[in-house]
Amino acid sequence: MKRPTPNQNSEISYKPSRTVELDPILINEVLIAVRQAADLLCDRWTLLVLLMLLTDCRRYSQIKSRLNISTRALNNRLALLEDHKLIQRVQYMSKPPRYEYVLLDAGKDCFKIFQSFVTWENEWRISESAAKEGLVVSIVHKVCGTNISAQKPECTKCHASVYSANQISLDTKVKKKSDIPYKKSQYRRTTQRGLQSQEASVYPLYDTTQIFGDKWTIEIVVCAFMGISTFSGFQSATGIATNILSDRLRSLVSNRIFSLSGVQAESDREYLLTDRGLDLYATLVIIEAWADKWLSSRSQSPLVLIHNACETKLSLQVLCQSCGCQAEYENCSIQISNLLPKSI
Repeated sequence: MKRPTPNQNSEISYKPSRTVELDPILINEVLIAVRQAADLLCDRWTLLVLLMLLTDCRRYSQIKSRLNISTRALNNRLALLEDHKLIQRVQYMSKPPRYEYVLLDAGKDCFKIFQSFVTWENEWRISESAAKEGLVVSIVHKVCGTNISAQKPECTKCHASVYSANQISLDTKVKKKSDIPYKKSQYRRTTQRGLQSQEASVYPLYDTTQIFGDKWTIEIVVCAFMGISTFSGFQSATGIATNILSDRLRSLVSNRIFSLSGVQAESDREYLLTDRGLDLYATLVIIEAWADKWLSSRSQSPLVLIHNACETKLSLQVLCQSCGCQAEYENCSIQISNLLPKSI
């Protein structure tokens, strides 16, 4: 399938094809793997704290003032990241004792996730408020000084760009049904706010943290990439309460991640991925690869992604367009034009 030309007003819609029939048990297992990764990473405050640390903002007072985050929220996120060994609290002054937070290897590897956020926002930014406030995030390759914010992930084997699930074939790992974790309840509720909360203000990577900082939104998008497109299909797969599901779908349509097709009755509508929705695929692949590498106790997805172009297991990388070096945490810097956002 030819890649659509970027257009902020584009209404082109797609339903991903698939080569493996995804029965409810398989879908449930995929979502359990997604959920276990999302429980750690996919929270708006957690993502913003990680972003600060990736920009070398290490001290508690700096993080707190720049995000205007409450003491309780910041303490909880830092403790969570410490518990999972993404960061470490180290003393930098003895009298009086003062501490800062440094990224460990798992935390540094989150750079790839944020790089994909920056690339997506560079092409599809929905909200203009962040740009007006000067909160534009960019990535510079320190080796040659090139801004690589627009550089898209590519296959590590054949170097072809990967932009949608329609370029991918699915294979399945053999797993006994008894090995699949039990989903505790059919319908779950959440107090997580939607994409367009009236309480939210402007902050860096506003659009992507609104999508990937909400666990329900991620599950819905993952389901869309697995070919689910109806209200009842999303509800059956995720177990989300109807009012929460309606809110998330409405926000995804409003932000043109989904387009709405079909009759007016909600139960009969089809929610299809737009071109900007398809462009979220690489980020989902990168998050899954991060979780498989660093969350040892996580139940891994039974699906194996095969890149059709080279018929190998999909693995992504970003290369600098100027010097050809692979972009990594160690040789790149994340820069935010203004680190003093309004209150969140």
